[in-house]
Amino acid sequence: MTDNLPEREDNPGYTAAIQDASHLATTLTQQFITIAIGCIGFTLGMSFTMPSLLATSIFWGILTVFGFSIIFGLLFLMHTIALLSKYQMCDVYKPSLRILSLVQIALTIFGVGLLCLYLNLPKGLVRK
Repeated sequence: MTDNLPEREDNPGYTAAIQDASHLATTLTQQFITIAIGCIGFTLGMSFTMPSLLATSIFWGILTVFGFSIIFGLLFLMHTIALLSKYQMCDVYKPSLRILSLVQIALTIFGVGLLCLYLNLPKGLVRK
């Protein structure tokens, strides 16, 4: 896991392109966290204003999916910060960072799909 990078030394491999990619990845992760938090707020607000609209299983499914999306986004950011503090650079192409970001993006897209499904439920599937 050391990737043969020197610890806490000047690393000549830290180019402007790597720095830009790292900045873009962290900004994108922050945006997906913001989307997930907004969708959770929207879902909770809708459950209070129109409680008969939400099916219970879909309601908790949406909250769970977006919650895990937030957790994976925070794990990505914490792993990025750990790499920056240890190596003074962050390779966004590391498999662990790729997996964390792909899972976060997939969960956010799945959550938005659930939210759209939930908004277009037939009247027979809503809770009473």
